[in-house]
Amino acid sequence: MIDLIGFEDGYTLEEATALINLHVLRKKQLVPSENANLEDLGYICGVIHINDEIEIIAKFPDVLIQLPKHKVEELLEILPDDDF
Repeated sequence: MIDLIGFEDGYTLEEATALINLHVLRKKQLVPSENANLEDLGYICGVIHINDEIEIIAKFPDVLIQLPKHKVEELLEILPDDDF
């Protein structure tokens, strides 16, 4: 058995792949404002295993980002599949 230090709260492969194609919203836009627009809405388009950690890739109209689980929880709101 291999012990990983510091990654026990990350995504499992099953968790990460279940998120593919779900929409995400940048948390800064969860509070309604006049500046909210479609550029804050994205979707999870991939999964990557890097540095012994599984991360998701989210695509927004203006950027492609790669984040581990703790950063996803901090920066993004994953919208349930039934919202669209």
